[in-house]
Amino acid sequence: MSYRKEKGIFPMEGREIGYTFYFPEEPPRAVLQICPDFGESVEEYEENGLIGLLCEREIAVCGSEGEGPIGQEIPENTGAKTESPATKSPTTGSAATGSTETKSTPTEKLHALEGIIRKYYPRLPHILCGVGKGALVALKYVANAQGPDGVLLCGAEEGSMRPLGMAMKIAGITAKIKGERAKSAYLEKKAFPGRKFREEGRPDVKTCREMMKMLAEQAEPEFTEKIPQALPFFLMAGKEDPTCGGGEETKALAERLEEREVTSLKLEIYEGGAGIFEEKEGKRAREEAAEWIKETAEAVAACRSLTGLPYVKGW
Repeated sequence: MSYRKEKGIFPMEGREIGYTFYFPEEPPRAVLQICPDFGESVEEYEENGLIGLLCEREIAVCGSEGEGPIGQEIPENTGAKTESPATKSPTTGSAATGSTETKSTPTEKLHALEGIIRKYYPRLPHILCGVGKGALVALKYVANAQGPDGVLLCGAEEGSMRPLGMAMKIAGITAKIKGERAKSAYLEKKAFPGRKFREEGRPDVKTCREMMKMLAEQAEPEFTEKIPQALPFFLMAGKEDPTCGGGEETKALAERLEEREVTSLKLEIYEGGAGIFEEKEGKRAREEAAEWIKETAEAVAACRSLTGLPYVKGW
């Protein structure tokens, strides 16, 4: 099935952040929001076939065009239309309408993009997918906001398995001496274990510090108490993915969610590394992810119909 691809931009602290929306031919039954890993863009999931498969199942897809959970500035005069989210920030409570800009923290950008999705499809089930560091951002987001109707996490880390106290102190000292935009091989290793970056794509001290801070917050025992128990989760990981300890950290996170007694939790560990959608078991991973998203959307729609809440497939 073919699909329509549309690009847009939204303001964020003096920058314009790009996003891409994929619309299936038929009216969609749900929307998947992708929060990509650091150094990735949503278009990579078009290349590996996941987006095409989702559109076949009548799932619209949206994600940031800029690389990683924080996104990036895009050139002027690209022809992309400018959108302004029309929802309140879960952190600041400020409305993002008109020319108002959104703070450029990972979760604020995620919220801003959700606001755009809600403008397109205010009543459809909304599934959030976080990949790598994007999974870390997505998990923090759902712990601090009402957010989505289901969560798919790929290569999710577990903060309690990563002692980062000393690294956080060094990050703070480095930021004061060299500035937040400085680069540090030591902090990269701590914040992004097993990752190798091109020189132009290396994370700066600010990014490393943000990622480690979120891991430290996630490690707190009370963190999972903020996760809604009724929220469905699907956790995926690769056996050779160093960022999540070969899936061991993902398993540990699943255990914490079980202790939280979330009502729906699925865990799958695949052969291969971080790129589970295109590696050894890529086809299986794509199929299982697409099927889970479809089933979750149908369950959300059925629940809403029973409770009298509105559900409209597309428009």
